[in-house]
Amino acid sequence: MKRKKIIAIAMMFCLCLGASLFTKTKSIWRKNEFNYVKLGKANKELGKLDHPAEISPEQMRQILKSLKYSRSWLNIAGEIGKKTTKQYDLFLPEEIEELGTYLSQALQAADSGQWVDFSLQAVRNKLSFIGSERISDGLVFVKEGKLNFVMRDVGEPVGAEERVVTTDPFKYYSGSSAFIPGPGQELAKNKKGKTMKNWLLIDLAELCPKVAPELEAGETGTARPEAKPGATIAPKPGAAKSPKERLSELRELYDKGLITEEEYNRKRKEILDQL
Repeated sequence: MKRKKIIAIAMMFCLCLGASLFTKTKSIWRKNEFNYVKLGKANKELGKLDHPAEISPEQMRQILKSLKYSRSWLNIAGEIGKKTTKQYDLFLPEEIEELGTYLSQALQAADSGQWVDFSLQAVRNKLSFIGSERISDGLVFVKEGKLNFVMRDVGEPVGAEERVVTTDPFKYYSGSSAFIPGPGQELAKNKKGKTMKNWLLIDLAELCPKVAPELEAGETGTARPEAKPGATIAPKPGAAKSPKERLSELRELYDKGLITEEEYNRKRKEILDQL
């Protein structure tokens, strides 16, 4: 009798463990071994992530469109090496249209302990006899108001016996390509203060245009002056804090244990919905 109970308990434990693992790995889109978007268990060293993250498909497409990298085709120091370095768009327009939707869905489906793992394989130089398949894959997550792209491969050639790369991109990156930061973007630094050419930080506060503060409730008088293209209206003294400041303060409250994860996620969504 005791043996049956032990077996039953063991089976229940395995079922619970399997369910737990399933929740940590969820496929959002999969075409084949090299083309997918999925959720995975994030590195605990990152702490709790700002997930679920509300980034619309259109916003994500604009971000993907801005991603650029450089590659030197000759590993030579000096001016000769610099002349062989060229700049490229990370994704083509048709790839951006599809990938933007799936990454947006994945970030909205992720919880604070999950990141988005993606891979995209595509043919480059289609009109050239040297056209070849290239792969870009890595991790995407939101932390402290910034969208992180941490790449394992950036437009790397796919060999005949190529396998999916599973190395830790935070600790090891063997690629020859490097991100080129654009407006509102910067390369991250590791714990030793070294700049990581495969880790790009994107400030989400830069995604939306700055909007002049609304008149306070009950305020009367002249209407707000109309903002000209490219101009901003300075906020009045005592105006509400920026979304970036509010998100930072909210995160601090959560990290100190003053609010629950549910309260944090709900309030964070309210702030992002106001953008």
